[in-house]
Amino acid sequence: MNSAAGVLAVGELIADIVVVDERTDNARALRPRGDASDRTLHLIARPGGSPANVAVGLARLGVAASFAGRLSSVGVGPWLAGYLASNGVDTGFSVKASEAPTLAVVSLDSAGVPSYRFYGADTADWHWRREELPTPERLAVAALHTGSLATTTPPGCQALASWVADIHAGGAVLVSYDPNVRVSRLSAPAALAAQVDSWVRRADLVKVSQDDLAVLHPGTDATAIARGWAGLGPELVVLTLGAEGSMAFRPDGSTVASPAPPVQVVDTVGAGDAFCAGLLAWLSEAGALHPGGPSRLSAGDLRSALNVASQVAGVTCSRPGADPPGRAEVTAAPWP
Repeated sequence: MNSAAGVLAVGELIADIVVVDERTDNARALRPRGDASDRTLHLIARPGGSPANVAVGLARLGVAASFAGRLSSVGVGPWLAGYLASNGVDTGFSVKASEAPTLAVVSLDSAGVPSYRFYGADTADWHWRREELPTPERLAVAALHTGSLATTTPPGCQALASWVADIHAGGAVLVSYDPNVRVSRLSAPAALAAQVDSWVRRADLVKVSQDDLAVLHPGTDATAIARGWAGLGPELVVLTLGAEGSMAFRPDGSTVASPAPPVQVVDTVGAGDAFCAGLLAWLSEAGALHPGGPSRLSAGDLRSALNVASQVAGVTCSRPGADPPGRAEVTAAPWP
């Protein structure tokens, strides 16, 4: 794989707190146990945070991955940072933060679909200052990936927005964006939708799920929104449709669709992040991980890219938590 330039992921690194069935070690929905006399909840912390998950996914797929985050130096913060290092993710662009790490309690429904409740409005992840971010001249990377909570949570989201806008305007680094909406953080969905639109305009590659769009634009067809976003500036907008697969939209109005592989779902935690990692990894291997690269892909190449991304997400769904696969585990997909 051509991974010399690599990808820098920017955003949050948080601890997901999940309820665990001690007999199976699988995360379960947050609900009373069958034995009313046992009132003890069995909890386990797993590393999370959408951009951090993408960085780990890329590293496991053989792409040089780095992460820029505000890494808490207290509580479980050092443990979270150690997780990145143990997976081969470079944290040289991160900064040490004195604030506490962010915690998210994860509940799963009967289909393994997660919901999140976040604890820590004043935690490390949301307080970026422009001077903490690397100057564009220091970014010897092919692509920058960001999204999710850090791009919409004040006060740090403003610093990130202006920084990414400058990088995008420079035209030397491909900007990838995934809104990855978290419903429990929303106070004004209409304002959030406008905020997300502004991020779409400063991205070259956008990945979004139909669930994200249902929150941002309730009652509107997801494909219509994705098609509209493709006219706002990105070279490519990719819409994931769960078990129905994925679609890619180009500015000229053309689309490419790919089915999802059959999967025995344990849960869908981190599935979208794994999809992003798979897509970026395919582009890296194809030599298309740069501004202008996605727009030059043939329909067949783009279908292959979606297929790889779906396979990577599928493996992640087959096991608990955000646990993306290594390259050797993704054998059924057509790599370049």
